[in-house]
This record gives sequence, structure tokens and C-alpha cells, in this order.
Amino acid sequence: MLGPRVNRDVDAASAEELFDRIATHDRLLVVNDEAHHVWSEKLKWNETIERLHSALSERGGGVVSQLDFSATPKNQKGRIFRHVVVDYPLKQAVDDGIVKTPLIGEITGAAVELGDSAAQRYRQWLDVAVGRWRKFHETLSPSGKRPVLFVMCEDTQAADEVGDYLRQRPDFAGDRLLVIHTNRSGDITKDDLDVARKAAREIDGPHSNVRCIVSVLMLREGWDVRNVCVVVTLRSLTAKAKILPEQALGRGLRRMTPPGSGFDERVVVIEHDAFRDLWSSELDGGLVVEREDADKIEPGAVTIFVDESKRLYDIAIPQLTRTLARADSPLARLQAEDIDDPSQRLEVPDVAPDEYIAYRGMHLIDKVEVERDKFLVPYAEDPSGVLTWYTQSAAKAGGVGGLAGAFATLAPLVRNYLLNRVFDRPVDLADKVVLRRLAENDAQQIVIGAFQKAIRALAISEREATITESAFRVSETPAFPWSRTTVEAKRTVFNLTPVDNALERRFAEFLDRATDVAALAKLTLNSRFALEYISSTGALRYHYPDFVVRLTDDSCLILETKGLEDVEVALKDQRARRWCRDASRLSGRSWTYHKVPQVAFDQFTGESVNSLCRYLDAREGHPDTSQDGD
Repeated sequence: MLGPRVNRDVDAASAEELFDRIATHDRLLVVNDEAHHVWSEKLKWNETIERLHSALSERGGGVVSQLDFSATPKNQKGRIFRHVVVDYPLKQAVDDGIVKTPLIGEITGAAVELGDSAAQRYRQWLDVAVGRWRKFHETLSPSGKRPVLFVMCEDTQAADEVGDYLRQRPDFAGDRLLVIHTNRSGDITKDDLDVARKAAREIDGPHSNVRCIVSVLMLREGWDVRNVCVVVTLRSLTAKAKILPEQALGRGLRRMTPPGSGFDERVVVIEHDAFRDLWSSELDGGLVVEREDADKIEPGAVTIFVDESKRLYDIAIPQLTRTLARADSPLARLQAEDIDDPSQRLEVPDVAPDEYIAYRGMHLIDKVEVERDKFLVPYAEDPSGVLTWYTQSAAKAGGVGGLAGAFATLAPLVRNYLLNRVFDRPVDLADKVVLRRLAENDAQQIVIGAFQKAIRALAISEREATITESAFRVSETPAFPWSRTTVEAKRTVFNLTPVDNALERRFAEFLDRATDVAALAKLTLNSRFALEYISSTGALRYHYPDFVVRLTDDSCLILETKGLEDVEVALKDQRARRWCRDASRLSGRSWTYHKVPQVAFDQFTGESVNSLCRYLDAREGHPDTSQDGD
């Protein structure tokens, strides 16, 4: 979208040349990331934006919009910038699972020791932080996660002293520890800039050796490292810059795993006793950070991994090609015949338009009529406004409202539909009665619904599934951290079976003791098994089933436990049955799908999966249809 990458050697330009190049455009959008750096109107950056706007305005253009983004939208006095229009508080991000849950690790009775170096003075805090980091390392390293300790110091000398102290430990020897120097403004020094950028790119990767970062002050720029799990501050957070508490948390808030992965991630901030009130008073958005003795804080997760001694409980899942995909340019293929006629066409009212609206004035207290009148309010006479509204509404309902050219493509189709197919006879859009009738809700539903159905049918392409050469084995699931409940099941290839709720826990326990189950596995986001389906809104979505089971007769099942059901459940069921039918046809092994409602499972008293399936079929009042057409 932005064109070829700029070649700095060839395209080097002075400030004025760059300004002139940008000013050749008529309309500009300015996007400021880390916008807290450019909040002052007196900065050259903002003067340049104003100058650009003035230059373009002379040609009828200008800077049409400026969008500022910042994780700390405050000035150095801790005040929210006056031009903030949307705020997503840290508390909301924590509640939504977008970031890690912050915990304050309290140290009771710790005191600054006498000594020449920062490492000697703050030894107790450093040792506690290392102890917490080791706990994270022991828990998460089997899943391939590499927790990082982040230490913030007062100045460059303190950073070097702390770095030397920590490198004496085998955990942080050599290149396992990185010291980044910053100046008093929080900017990384020139000598350390390339090293810091390289570390930020690689530290979350599987081959990085860095386990600890020691920084002077705090990195003022955005720090996109996800693996920071323990932060220790060896300087007072009562400095003039009131945003420091949030910045301290910001060093470790980014998640290592996607939201919904089953790992409720934590970041621990080891703090001084004197900081306790500061956290509560300065943190924004109502966030209450849980406090706990530092030596009692656990990572809050276990690692789920394949147990090599249980390989006989592995399950092979056929790899089928997708049957649904988003189609390119659905509007380009939309024809008039793709749009269904109304089930019942509208009648054109055979009356003269009544363009008078009755008015009655009522006494507010006595509720009696005190005046009455009629006002002439002419019907709309311009059909272009009606056509525009219907076209835009149809595009939006079909999910193509933002596509370039959508209006030009749809408008003729909508116009023809309004003229010839909505009413029981062809109409004239200039007829005021027709326009009035088209303003009513039933007419809008008929037209927009027909276009929505047609566009969405073309937006998703469907094809027959094929099978790939190799099946996916459940044992190929990489190790992953899990914070929720687990079950110690015997007939699974994993060390533990992760579950999301009490129903899944009970169901996993049933599967493990069922007389006809040879192997079972709980499927999670880490399992890489998802079924695409068309949602109730016509969008392409992905469904992650709950369990896969192999029975003693070598047949397999996909099982979905369900408590409350929403409108999407039936669509997911339909797609899962279709997948099982395709898998059975292409793999030569029987695959079936069953949904297990909680109310049914609560009433079931059998001891085998086959008896459960028969019970579910009987409860539904029909035989199993997973091998039949959808």
C-alpha cells in the first residue's frame, strides 16, 4: 500500500526537500505513535504539520486528520492531554486479558545496606527478584517460553554495578545479561541503540540468550518485548515525572501468548515499602494491583507437554483442505439474478400523498389540549438521496461498505431492484408516494436483506475438501503453559489434560474411565485444529472443538461440551458434521461428531462413549446424522 521501501542512500533529502515532496499531495493523514513526545504545540514537529496544512489549504486540500497514539497519554506532570478523545484504561486491558495481570511483590523488612555500589545497597531486592525469575523460568521454560528479568537503575554507574553483580550468577553470565544505557530523558544512548534494537527484535525468539536486561531510568520508547515477567525498580518512583509507575508496569505488560490461550499471564514488580501508596494513587483507570509477599508469588501456570511414556495414546487427525475461503472481489461477480425477489411484493398506495402533519399542544400539568394545528411537511421529491441511502446500507450489510468502488458497482443494481422488483408493478422513483413507502421499515428490510444475502453468498467460496499426505498427530502439539484447571487423565498422550471449566473437567474424567475409550485429548488453541464456518452474520469464523477421542474399535469422534448455547452453536455443529463426513470419506477411518449439552450429561449414567452417543441421539429424537448430508 505504501509502495517500495525507501532507499536511504539514493533518496537522501534535506528537510526542505522532504517537506516539498510531501507537500505535492493534496490531502494528508498524520499518525503519531508514542505521541506523548510531541504534545507541545511549540515543537518543530507540530510547527511543520501546521505549515503543511497551510500550504495544502491554498490548493483546497490540507491535513485532513491527525491521530495520536500513546500508552501514557500524559504530560510530565501526570495530566491527561486535553485532546484525548478515546481512552482504554489499563484496568480494562487487564480485565479483557489483553495484557498480563500485574502483581506487586512486597518485601517486608528489607533495608538498604551499606556499601559503595548499587548492587551492595540493593542486594536484597535483587536477590528476591532473581528468586522470582527462577520460579518463572522453572515453570515456563519446558513450554519454550523464556522469561526475562528487567532491572531499572538510577544512573549508568549503578546499571554497570548491578550488571556486574548479576553476571556472577550462572543464570546471567556472559551474553545472558544486557545493560542498556539511557540518558536523563530516557532515550537510549547512541552507542547502545543498535544493541538495544537487536535485543528487542530477538529477545522473544527461541534462540535468544538474554535472560536479564538492566536499564538506566526507563526506556522512554515503546518496548515491545513480551517475555518480561519480573521487574525490579532500584530507584525512587517519586520523581517529578508522575507517569513512572505506569511506565514501570509497561516494561512487562505485553503477553507472551495470545489472549484466550489458557495462560493467565502475570508480571511481578518487586517494589520498596515506600512505593506502596504511590501505586494506588498514581495508577490510572481504577486498576487495583494485587499485592503479595514476593516469595509467595507463583507464575500461576503449569506446562502441558507430551509424555513420551504415553505415546500409545496418540491420536492422528486427518489434515483436510479448507472447504470455505474468502472470495476475491465479490461485488465484481454480483449480478441482478443473484438477488432474490421479495417473498411478497409491496403494493403502491393508491392515494394522494397526505403531506400534512397534525399537531396538538398539551398542558404539561393538567394534561388537557390547549392548541391544535396542521403543518405542511412535503414528502421527499429527490430519489437520489433514497438511492444513496439504500446503496450504502446494502454495502454495509453485505460487509463491503469499506471497499473502493462498492457504491459505483451496487448503485445500478439497487436502482433496478427498487424500480422493478420491490413493488407489484414497475414504479417511478420520482413518485413521492413511492419514496414515502420506501422509507418504511418493511421495505428497508426487504431490500437490504436481499442484497445482504446475495453479497455474503458471493463473499465466501466453497469447495470440496481434499486430504493432505500426512495427518496431524496430537503429539505434535508443542508444550504450552496453562493457568486453569487440569485433570490427571491416564489415556492421553499429555502429562495433564487442560480444561476450561467444571463441565469439561467432569467430561474429561468420564472419558478417561469410559470402557470403550482407547485415547483422548483436549484440543486448545495450541493444537492447531480449527474448523472454518460461516457465522450468523455471514462472516468467516473459526471453531475450535473441545475433545478428540479414539475408541477401542479404532473409530474416532469430535466431541463438544456445551452449557449455554448461542446462535453460533448450530452453525458450528453443522460444520463439524461436515468435517467428519469428509474425514471419513477421505481417510478411510470412521469420524463422527456429537455435541454434549450439560443438561444431558448431568442425566447420563452410562459408562461408555457409545452409550452416551446413543443417548444423545435418542434425546434429539433422530439417529446420528454425522455421516449424512448437512
